[in-house]
Amino acid sequence: MFALVDCNNFYASCERLFRPDLRNKPIAVLSNNDGCAIARSEEAKALGIPMGAPAFKIRHLKARGLITMSCNFPLYADLSNRVMQTLKDESPDVSVYSIDEAFINLNKIKDPLNFGLSLKKTVERNTGISISIGIGPTKTLSKAANRYAKKNNNKTNYVYVIDKNCTHLLNTMDTQDVWGIAQGLGKRLALCNIFTATDLALMKPYKARRIGGVGLERIVRELKGISCLSLDETPSGTKSIMVSRTFGQLQTHFEGLSQSIAMFAARVSEKARSKKREGQYVTIFLRTNKHRKQDRQYHVSLSTSLKHPSADTRDICHAALTLLKKIYKPGFNYNKAGVLLTALTPKEGRQFNLLSQPRIKSDELMDAIDKINFINGKETIRFATSGVHRKWKMKQNNLSPAYTTRWSDLPKALVK
Repeated sequence: MFALVDCNNFYASCERLFRPDLRNKPIAVLSNNDGCAIARSEEAKALGIPMGAPAFKIRHLKARGLITMSCNFPLYADLSNRVMQTLKDESPDVSVYSIDEAFINLNKIKDPLNFGLSLKKTVERNTGISISIGIGPTKTLSKAANRYAKKNNNKTNYVYVIDKNCTHLLNTMDTQDVWGIAQGLGKRLALCNIFTATDLALMKPYKARRIGGVGLERIVRELKGISCLSLDETPSGTKSIMVSRTFGQLQTHFEGLSQSIAMFAARVSEKARSKKREGQYVTIFLRTNKHRKQDRQYHVSLSTSLKHPSADTRDICHAALTLLKKIYKPGFNYNKAGVLLTALTPKEGRQFNLLSQPRIKSDELMDAIDKINFINGKETIRFATSGVHRKWKMKQNNLSPAYTTRWSDLPKALVK
């Protein structure tokens, strides 16, 4: 048996944790530069706000009580770590899937339902974050159970267990609601008269392979109750990592662009190390704003290959800045840039030759930087090429304090 633990409306819940006055109020968390809604509380969803709604299109809802918040990723990441650590304290077999989701192997648990109910209370007591738990014989079915637990929380108390006989649940799910089924694959399945998760579960595995390859065959078998994914496996592995931002104000000079590219390269490297991956190719891109008709337009990207796969910030930053010097043109108003690391391979499988060796003690240095930044806050240590005074930084007009990662932002208790 597997359990999928999912934090309810995670970003909104994090914002409410230190702001009790936000409880039961509609909250929309906005993306970089306060562009669009990337998270919504249940109250905000009730106002009809869809995922990805542009901020200017929901501005009128403030009259109905809507509160918009700038994304505060350091806060969300720290609270996520606390949730995941609590899960690991309660069960040794935990696999973190995303910032707000984790799978747990329950093969040694005799009473999964009571375990789930107890775990929910423990996490909420220790962290203040509400969670949902779906339990099933496969990872795909546990995802389906979690979806059901959320939608029917008045019956399930956010914890639900299913077995192989789960037709009643699968009948209510479209194919695109199934974990691992993207929109394109869902359309192909519709052409074959497969519209629901039940239709998918009744497919012959060999037919599934013809339509969607081994990945779809695994999903079909999992829906039948046959476990095909181990605790640490997901339907598809990470093949690339990208970090990009729209600037808070248009950039024309090379200095501002080089600082942003250096910071993005550092973030890409950090993400690769967290996934224990190394990349072979570095790509950067620059863009002007196509909606500013008065500006000259310039969209460009360029790639290069590293001497060997790497997740060392120095290697990736040097490659990215070298590319920037080749594609930068003065006189343009740039509004977005990004760094992409591709051809990722597991760190354990690295191979070198006599002419291409990694930097001396690279792993030790990067590990020390990551640990210091984890304990003391993001970018406590950073490379000078990423700049000090960043005029290009994104807009965050409604940013909440870093309650758990910055001493100066600790909540203060007033005593009368």
